[in-house]
Amino acid sequence: MPFDGLPSRHRYALTVSQSVTEQVLAEQLAEVGGEVLRPYRLTGLDHDAAGAVARFDAATVRTRWVIAADGIHSTVRTAVGIPFTGQADAESFVLADVLMDSTLPREGASIFLARGGPLVWVPLPDEQVRLVATVTDPPAEPDAAYLQRILDQRGPAARPDRVHEVLWSSRFRQHRRIAETFRAGPILLAGDAGHVHSPAGGQGMNLGICDAVDLGETLAEVLAGGPDSLLDEYAARRRPLADEVAGFADRLTRLAVVPPPARPARDALLRLVSTLPPVRRRVALRLSGLHQRA
Repeated sequence: MPFDGLPSRHRYALTVSQSVTEQVLAEQLAEVGGEVLRPYRLTGLDHDAAGAVARFDAATVRTRWVIAADGIHSTVRTAVGIPFTGQADAESFVLADVLMDSTLPREGASIFLARGGPLVWVPLPDEQVRLVATVTDPPAEPDAAYLQRILDQRGPAARPDRVHEVLWSSRFRQHRRIAETFRAGPILLAGDAGHVHSPAGGQGMNLGICDAVDLGETLAEVLAGGPDSLLDEYAARRRPLADEVAGFADRLTRLAVVPPPARPARDALLRLVSTLPPVRRRVALRLSGLHQRA
């Protein structure tokens, strides 16, 4: 799915580690006078029409708004009782960043729809590679031997990859959950606190950042004298977008893990799709998130 025809100055897919993304954001925050304070643990939260009181281990803060951007297990969302509805699917995933010998092209990701399940091979900077695979009952920290077996079973057969070093590895269970509302009085949700879904399509981080940009602009309008109802509009605007992205990621995942009898039909469908420019463009727009632009 080529990105070179997207309506953007950045017509490509960019893959960087989460630590680099966090560093860039922290540096930009520092440039405008902000600071990230760590570690702080929220121990209590009360709110009323005038704002909220957040209690930490050694401090109490009175504030007009609290933004819950604290992830899937959000303490803030739980404290105010916003339901996080959905389910955990049966599929488990292995995720690892490795150093390896490989002849696969580094200008794009490779996806192997193998008999044992899908394997995603994504190039990272500094010659690193990210591997993502669905696996039944994986170990907590998959080692090089475990990842090599997955590559041998699902990866390139003609010129097999060879893992040299595991830089980081983990496992996770796929969830699809969305908060019932993105606002409860002065409490506002953004990012994984409001939505979590399959990693298929790689849209989770972009969706969370778009939440933050939208919420930041909305709060600025309210602070400049706009009506408080703008925050209700933010909540009403972001939740359907989260539901749409979660549904699309779920469909991609189910396409990748269809039962063996259905795989020939799936593969024929994918071959057909890859030859149709309008479909390729539509999928590229969905993967990039640009279809959500107003």
